[in-house]
Amino acid sequence: MLKITVSPSPLPTIHLAGKLLSPWLEEFSTAIADARGGGMFQVDLAALTFADHDGAALLKKLRHEGIALVGGSAFIEGLLERRG
Repeated sequence: MLKITVSPSPLPTIHLAGKLLSPWLEEFSTAIADARGGGMFQVDLAALTFADHDGAALLKKLRHEGIALVGGSAFIEGLLERRG
């Protein structure tokens, strides 16, 4: 299960809680598109406990695009550092 919430200020932030799995990527992508419409934003990973291959790939893509990914645990950061 993945919970996605958005806080509007001071910097719009998408908060992810739970597991970022392939079935939830469409919903997360919609939140990203909405946030992009408002300009700069960040993604809070503090409550994210796991990401599958596709979820990690999307997060890596966001980081590559310059989107700040904040609060990730050592485990999540390790997933984002893996190649492949």
